[in-house]
Order: sequence, then C-alpha cells, then structure tokens
Amino acid sequence: MATRSNEKQELQELNDRFANFIEKVRFLEQQNAALRGELSQARGQEPARADQLCQQELRELRRELELLGRERDRVQVERDGLAEDLAALKQRLEEETRKREDAEHNLVLFRKDVDDATLSRLELERKIESLMDEIEFLKKLHEEELRDLQVSVESQQVQQVEVEATVKPELTAALRDIRAQYESIAAKNLQEAEEWYKSK
Repeated sequence: MATRSNEKQELQELNDRFANFIEKVRFLEQQNAALRGELSQARGQEPARADQLCQQELRELRRELELLGRERDRVQVERDGLAEDLAALKQRLEEETRKREDAEHNLVLFRKDVDDATLSRLELERKIESLMDEIEFLKKLHEEELRDLQVSVESQQVQQVEVEATVKPELTAALRDIRAQYESIAAKNLQEAEEWYKSK
C-alpha cells in the first residue's frame, strides 16, 4: 500500500511537472510568435525607414549640390573678373612697354641731337675764333691804313698850306670834301666789320 501511494504521489508530481512544462512551452511559443510578429512588422517597416533615410540623404545631397552650384557661380564670376583684370594689366603692360621703347628711342635721338649740337657748337666756336682773329687782323690793318691816311692827310695839309695862297677857294673846298669822304668811307668799313662780327 505504501508503495502504491508513493507511485501515485510521484505520478502526480510528474503530471504537475509536465503541466508546468507544457505551460512554459505554450508561453514560449506565444513569446516566439510575438517576437516573430514584431520581426515581421519591423521587416515591413524597414523599406519605409530606408526610403526615409534615402530621402533625407537626397535632401542633404541636393542642399550640398546647391551650395556647390552657388560656390561654382561665385568662383566663375571671380574668375571672369580676374580674367578682365589680367587682360587690363596685359594691355597696360603693353602700353607701358611701348612708352618705354618710345622714350628710349627719343633718348637716343636726343643724345644724337646733343652730340650734333656739341659738334656744331665746337665748330661755331672755331669759326668765331677764326673770325675774331680775322677781325683783329682787319682792325690792325685798318689802324695802319688810318695812320697812313693821317700821315698822307697831314702831308696834304702842309702842301695845302703852301699852295693855299695860289689856289682858288673852290679847289680848297674840293680837297676838304674829298678828305671827309675818305674818312667817312673808312669809318663805315670799320663799323660794318664790327656789326658783322656781332651778328655771328
């Protein structure tokens, strides 16, 4: 009797344990089903999430592309401005180079003119010196002629005094006129020589 009682108790314990096991299995199956449902739902929502992420990334890319486009336009405008500045600088450089070449050419011509003027001045100085020598010679010659003339006039005056008593008054006046004309011609020649020298 004791043995059967023990067997019955053990069987009851086994039944209880089995029932608990079955209950746990069902609970786990329910949990598994719930997890599968959540997984399926998550998988179903994944494309929408991915699309949302893609759309957001596309918006970011478009924004960056727009910024890059603006930057490109700004750089293009700046490049065009620099190209215009460069062209203006090149033109200015060409003009300055042309002006410098013209100035150098004019300087060469000016130096040649200065050299020619120096040669002309030296030549004129030589001519002036030669003319001065010639005028000095003419002065001395004229002084000698005047002295000779004075001697001749004095001699004629002496002779005139001697013959005044015998010649007519008209002849005396004629001799005075001739002497005055001769002295006037000599003075005029000297004055013309001096004026010609001063004009050179």
